[in-house]
Amino acid sequence: MKKIIYIVNNLTVGGVTEVVKQTTKSLIGKYNISIISLTNDISGWNNCDMPVKIFDIEINLGYKLRNYFSDTFINKKIEHNYKPIIDYIIKENPELIHFHTLPRFLKIGLLIKKQINTELVFTDHLVRISNKEYNFLAQKGLALVYRYLYKNYHLIFVSKQVEQVAKQYKFISKNKVNIKINNGIDITKYSLINKKEDAVIFIYIARISPVKGHKELINAWKKIKTKKKIELWLIGPNEMGNEIEKLISNNNTIKLLGSRNDIPELLSKADIGIFPSKKEGLPLSLLEKMASGLPVIVSNIKELTDIIEDNKDGLVYSLENENDLIEKINILLKDKELCQYLGNNARKKIENEFSIINVINQLDIFYKKILS
Repeated sequence: MKKIIYIVNNLTVGGVTEVVKQTTKSLIGKYNISIISLTNDISGWNNCDMPVKIFDIEINLGYKLRNYFSDTFINKKIEHNYKPIIDYIIKENPELIHFHTLPRFLKIGLLIKKQINTELVFTDHLVRISNKEYNFLAQKGLALVYRYLYKNYHLIFVSKQVEQVAKQYKFISKNKVNIKINNGIDITKYSLINKKEDAVIFIYIARISPVKGHKELINAWKKIKTKKKIELWLIGPNEMGNEIEKLISNNNTIKLLGSRNDIPELLSKADIGIFPSKKEGLPLSLLEKMASGLPVIVSNIKELTDIIEDNKDGLVYSLENENDLIEKINILLKDKELCQYLGNNARKKIENEFSIINVINQLDIFYKKILS
């Protein structure tokens, strides 16, 4: 049985953890699978029997261009920081190493491949370079870094947009196997029979971060005028600290619920999903909302509009347009029939296109092609 090692930054509550949890559990018996976490935060690994090898390394990441270059090209620094991981994997001698990490950690695989014969796979969960986020020189510099890191890897892209950006900046090696495999979910966990609360509940599940659009969402929410009782539930780890709490202060309709392990249950109590993110790959939390039959409001970034068709399985608003977001919220507050129509269509799309069964079948074929 072929040995595969999965490597993750951490196993906190979130989309990447769920992807790794579902795929590894489904592939046990076909492959000898083990998992490595670079840090000791495995809070999202609940109800999973698979053991995790934890390397509690200190990760100090900078996000300036010089940080990417130093983390990629200064070999002695990298070898020193990650020596225990490299030595462990070399001893295990896997046929394949599958990375679900930040790209800068792909250098670990490159150093390992110099010493053992193994195949390297990277699942890219995010659009790495966007015109709005980086200036021209930064785009060129980052593209150079990513091309260097990706060139010895077989690549899996979680969405069409992630794949298109990788092709645009020439991350992809012609000598490797590359494929788009949509993220998927276990549909059976999500019920269409929702237990409604007294209030109309909007729900947003994502790490609380500037790139996820929480600030803009809260500012728009404060301007909603309705006689209905409404609540906004924000679920996910808080990376903004006091800033988000100050934004919420004196507004008792916004609930900051933190990281949770009972997402299907929370979704069953909600009425409307919302997703104001500025940058994504293919977010599982959006798929979960759709699987629960919730109508969803999403920003008009390509990563989300590749999933949501406006007025068919959700509503799309212009990212920089606060009034447009407010209008879309008001539309769903007033139109129950539209909510039901959008929610039913969203559920059908998940059943047809984003089932975890399809993901596992594609991944198994992908592994066999590489390992044959």
